[in-house]
Amino acid sequence: MEAALTSFLAPLLPYLLKAGQRAGQEVTEALGTAAGQHAKTIWAKLFPKVKERPAETDAVDDVAQNPDDELARSALQHQLRKLLRDDPALRDEIARMMSEAKRSGAITSHVTVERDVRADRGSIGVIGSIGGDLRMQGHRDDKEPG
Repeated sequence: MEAALTSFLAPLLPYLLKAGQRAGQEVTEALGTAAGQHAKTIWAKLFPKVKERPAETDAVDDVAQNPDDELARSALQHQLRKLLRDDPALRDEIARMMSEAKRSGAITSHVTVERDVRADRGSIGVIGSIGGDLRMQGHRDDKEPG
């Protein structure tokens, strides 16, 4: 669940952190979407617990500064895992909220790729399944047995 939670919140964290401040048009637009509304609700539940823990606060700040930084997102995911492990009631509530967001369509596992996808360091991770017109090509760096 922490991976999905991190993936869902990461692009919206810069806006969620600014939401308590004087919100500009960009913040209003980002959080005015269905995903933004669900993220605000989830963040309102998480934030009081996050701000009590310096490691979580640092991880959130790092992702908010650069939402595409995979290392920062991994650190946040790890910190959220510990936070939710230590608070089962919060974990259950966040799981319920994430399920509700998924049912509403704010979180989707449907991905459309219109350009090439490349993995220069090994593989591409997929949660769920891949279907449809799928072609894979490439090479193996290791030698075939023989």
